[in-house]
Amino acid sequence: MVDPDFTGTQVVKGTSENSCGKKWDLSGVILQSYLSKNLGIFPEWESRLQTAMDGCYNMIHFTPLQGGVRR
Repeated sequence: MVDPDFTGTQVVKGTSENSCGKKWDLSGVILQSYLSKNLGIFPEWESRLQTAMDGCYNMIHFTPLQGGVRR
């Protein structure tokens, strides 16, 4: 579920261990990359990301979002 209150970024330190402390093979990563600015407004992201879940991707990459200039 998308958290509508999330306004920051989250950085996760990379490791080759899962939460149980077991090693995992990086060649097993199935990655879907999204161009964040094309996902629309934040409350709509969950439905658009459903394809990654349905496609059994185990990692999602989002391109960075940058704040614009208000005029």
